[in-house]
Amino acid sequence: MDENLSIRVLGDVVVASIQDIQPTPDVNSLLEANTRGHRIAEFCRDRGIRRILYIRTIENEMSSMASHSFYDNLERFGLERSTRMAIVERDGRMRRQMEIGIKVANSKGWHVQLFADPDSGLQWLRQETGHAESGEQPPEPF
Repeated sequence: MDENLSIRVLGDVVVASIQDIQPTPDVNSLLEANTRGHRIAEFCRDRGIRRILYIRTIENEMSSMASHSFYDNLERFGLERSTRMAIVERDGRMRRQMEIGIKVANSKGWHVQLFADPDSGLQWLRQETGHAESGEQPPEPF
């Protein structure tokens, strides 16, 4: 069990927070991210919630290649494409590395956006959109 992962419900949103100060190599970072992804997805499925606010406070870095690999296959977690995910990363350099993965996910029909603060992510999650029903791609936030 990952003691650095906290998952809770805030109304119609699952809030998952990860805190870690241990730098890890890309391979370990990716494995840990996959494990967390499965736990968060199961939590959402059990509660029928399709909005996720994922707050990262991690000192280690995920390369753009690892980010691409992670976001390239979100269906492995068992989430529905109508699930909206707001990823909060305060570190600007890390956000830039994650952007490629986020773009890959959105190009495959997922609704994932990257934010610098939780309030902006929560606001985006609670916006009503027709993207899931119409098949439109969500707007780029950059």
